[in-house]
Amino acid sequence: MERVSGQLSSQTFFASFLLPNKPCLIGSEITAGWKARREWVKYGKPNLEFLLQNFGDCIVPVADCSKEKFGSHPKVEISLREYLSQWKDKPLYLKDWHFSRNYPDYGAYETPPHFIDDWMNEFWEKYEKDDFRFVYMGPKGTWTPFHADVYRSYSWSANVCGAKRWIIYPPGEEDYLRDTFGNLPFDVTSDAVSDSTRYPNAHKASKPIDIIQNSGEIIFIPSGWHHQVENVEDTMSINHNWGNACNLDIMLEKLRSDLKQVKRAIADCEDMEGWDNHCQKILLSDSGIDYHLFLRYLLSVSERILQEISEETQLFGRFVPRVEDAECALRMTKFGPTRDCIQPGGALSVASNPLSLFKQFECTRIQTALRQLLSDDSTKVIFTQKELEKFIEIDSKLSTHLSRNIKNKT
Repeated sequence: MERVSGQLSSQTFFASFLLPNKPCLIGSEITAGWKARREWVKYGKPNLEFLLQNFGDCIVPVADCSKEKFGSHPKVEISLREYLSQWKDKPLYLKDWHFSRNYPDYGAYETPPHFIDDWMNEFWEKYEKDDFRFVYMGPKGTWTPFHADVYRSYSWSANVCGAKRWIIYPPGEEDYLRDTFGNLPFDVTSDAVSDSTRYPNAHKASKPIDIIQNSGEIIFIPSGWHHQVENVEDTMSINHNWGNACNLDIMLEKLRSDLKQVKRAIADCEDMEGWDNHCQKILLSDSGIDYHLFLRYLLSVSERILQEISEETQLFGRFVPRVEDAECALRMTKFGPTRDCIQPGGALSVASNPLSLFKQFECTRIQTALRQLLSDDSTKVIFTQKELEKFIEIDSKLSTHLSRNIKNKT
């Protein structure tokens, strides 16, 4: 895995890691000013006394790393006070603590500019009253089983203190690691994975990335990269799952793949009335998302982007990025609209383009995902008339802006 400086620019991160869907480890300079790194740490370890005094009554989700349940560690919800009282006695791992939601005014950290273009948290926080911003905390030896992140999102994870060992496989390699029943290993380091009678293709998998992430460093895990993580020291970390235009295609492919599995599982019921809608209900229950929710996600982000373009065009006769989108503006001037059309040496003027290259990229990716989502014959049954009408409206607006941009460039 490439290690890069904490001074890495957002535009370099976009071109070198985000679009190619490639992992990296970012230096500790990027987190040096965080409040969490000052107040949550004492002598290089979690400051249990400070955490107990300030957050002890908060209810937190805790996993027992000594047990397995449905391919994961079973979780319970207890107070942070109770959790810290067992810190050295049991292999308990505090996971998925919505700290920022519990303490919105504390300001433990600032999302690095590389990860600010985050559609997932924008949508889920506004419409679903949920988010994907977490604090993790565990003593040495606690760990997370082999998995890929929710919805095939990106993730970034910053060590407030301590160190983690990451074992990471590129997309597709995990298929070699399935057992004879098609299941992924719970522990990819287990001797059982070397048993060819249980994991007949494990020897075909490429060698994984095996790396230690130290205090202050941030690791970027791209979409679809399976990984397993162990705390090799007492560790606290801040993690986000996130997504944007760059990984829409991967998220959609995962959703479609999950639906196919649901349909295969209940294929014997295909003749029942409303079968497609029942499949969507099962998909939502199993995967946490269905076609309706993903459509809302796409439409919501589309409306926001189109509104920004419309407002700026009305004011200036062209699209002008907001001041807070300065990093985004740099990307707009440098990069083309697709993963295989990256032009780091390009130098188009933002002012000369009514619709910037980056906005063109976003609109194109959204429109492609929307059309693919609506392309299945069964969607005529799944989606409501209101949803279809909204799709037609947004698709038309996207086409108008994209065609206008092409005309102006010509």
